[in-house]
Amino acid sequence: MAPLQSTTKLDEIFKILEDRILQGVWPVNGKIPPEVELAEELGCSRFTVSRAITRLAHEGLVERRTRTGTRVIRSNSQRGAALLELNAFAFVFPSDRHEGIAKTVSGFSGAAHQASRRMVTLTTGTDFRKEAEMITRLKEFDVKGVVLYSLAGCGTPEDQINVLQILGRSQVPIVLACISMPGIDLPAVISDDFDAGRMMTDYLIGKGLKRIGFFGPGRAVGALMGYQFAMENAGLPVDPSLVNLPTTMHPNFEDAFAEPTRLAEAYLKGCRGLEGVVCSFDLLARALLRVAKKNGLRVPHDLKVVGVDDFAQDPGEIPLTTYHIPYEAIGRRAFERLDEVVRGIPQPIPIERIKGHVVVRESA
Repeated sequence: MAPLQSTTKLDEIFKILEDRILQGVWPVNGKIPPEVELAEELGCSRFTVSRAITRLAHEGLVERRTRTGTRVIRSNSQRGAALLELNAFAFVFPSDRHEGIAKTVSGFSGAAHQASRRMVTLTTGTDFRKEAEMITRLKEFDVKGVVLYSLAGCGTPEDQINVLQILGRSQVPIVLACISMPGIDLPAVISDDFDAGRMMTDYLIGKGLKRIGFFGPGRAVGALMGYQFAMENAGLPVDPSLVNLPTTMHPNFEDAFAEPTRLAEAYLKGCRGLEGVVCSFDLLARALLRVAKKNGLRVPHDLKVVGVDDFAQDPGEIPLTTYHIPYEAIGRRAFERLDEVVRGIPQPIPIERIKGHVVVRESA
């Protein structure tokens, strides 16, 4: 089949797929062909097919599953008036099994209760594409606005672009919580990662340490910049061999320590003369403490470790010196900003950063 040449190729592909569903070519509960096959048949890129299928999901015609493919769930179009008038604010997030997310949701719900505003919460799991699908359909239920804690940053660049485009077309106002997204003009309330990295590094410098490392994923740019600033401000060189920035980290709410432990083992193995480490979040710091103990290092005598988050620890763990992020305050402020946006109040400062403070415990 010859490639489609229209400037609205995405719309054409979407219409073809939609017609096949509405005409029963792909029955309800049946699966549509894989994206690769559809792209070859329709003479377009797999990316275009993926975007068209995402739109089908927004229309409630299909359901995407990571491992089992895309299933047809409805064969009739239901566009139009709201199905249920909630007059509510929504919070869309991956899982409340993450302590930071749970605290942020708690702050949001507390603010909603105080304002006598009805609220709904929706979980997406680790499939960040569900975020965009849910947000697009919230209009059907008369949701006035949404706060989003997104995992889109964990996807491929192509996936991120797809999600950003969908969020940019949202019919309901969106405020981001705990994350910001480059390339899209949405209000956001986040922690001050630069302040966290700077303060925790300054703390270790104040203990007389000079060989201080940084351990965090590549997306932890703010904390890394704070670490670098503090080191340079103290006249200390940054040793690249002590800086570890894993390019990818994948949220795992079932076994949170699996990937951090593997990364911590690789980090310590490659370091020489390390005196202290600034970890960009507590989970990495706790994994590092476990690996250090396994390797015979005495904390804090041989190695000092600090984190960022201030999450609860398991019994028997070395209490972690960390930077307390006020997640509840972030959730409350995200609600307040959403309320302002819905009421038409201008938001001249798109990204609002909330500072925390150092909590001193045994690890440093």
